[in-house]
Amino acid sequence: WHLAKMSREDHSIEEWACIRSYPFLRPSISPRYGFLTLIAKNKLYTLGGTLSTGQYATDVLCFDLNQQKWEEPLQFPNQYEFHPPGNFASIAESSAQKYLIFGGKGNGYNNILTECDGNMDQLTFRRLDTTGQLPTPRYGHSAVVWRNMMYIFGGYDNTGTACNDIYWLDLNTLEWTKRAIKSLNVIPPRFCHCAYLMSLGDWRSSVTYSDPSLKEDVMGYDPDEMEMLVYGGSSDDGSSFNDIWRYNFRHSGWLRFDNPALSPKKSPPPIS
Repeated sequence: WHLAKMSREDHSIEEWACIRSYPFLRPSISPRYGFLTLIAKNKLYTLGGTLSTGQYATDVLCFDLNQQKWEEPLQFPNQYEFHPPGNFASIAESSAQKYLIFGGKGNGYNNILTECDGNMDQLTFRRLDTTGQLPTPRYGHSAVVWRNMMYIFGGYDNTGTACNDIYWLDLNTLEWTKRAIKSLNVIPPRFCHCAYLMSLGDWRSSVTYSDPSLKEDVMGYDPDEMEMLVYGGSSDDGSSFNDIWRYNFRHSGWLRFDNPALSPKKSPPPIS
């Protein structure tokens, strides 16, 4: 196990530093990947994942950020009445110390929505009952929360294909709606990508657009308007993407970055 942190010594220099965790302070922890990570009360938790044996993890790991040491793992389901199923899933922060966990893959795919509360001394989980146009069960998708809506994009679903659909969940009513895409260009299906919210004001004057019909509207937006930025991911055939797309919530449309200066020089390795 390796932990690292990024430190900023001033406003221009950022560095990675290894967090040392001595073996005699560390309980027995199996190597894993594909887990979820969240922070609550200065503790870093990992949920689920796949072990090196190919089995799905059934424990919750906890690293104390103040004392910089691992605590004894918590076990599913022994120490929890309910816990989120699956290993590949998305976490989106909805309010202080609370997280939403959707979907994932374990012994099958799921489209269950779970709320995780980190305000207590120990994490608590509860299943949220939702209505409307539920997303298909999937893993490797992404999630962002904006204006009390959670947006789910992409992933690999139970039909055996990568997705490029978008669903949004009203966090007041817990009702799902599938978004119709209205732009000329549409992002290719993908999973295991990353998504992030960003203000239009951060980039609107520095890039070109592959969809000219939306350029004038976008340039006229309030700079505080947010969009979803999507990078990379894997396709059905196992190849990797290194493109960057932005999703406009108001227009329900996609724009692809065409500025070479903002594209990575090297594609990530394919998923094995």
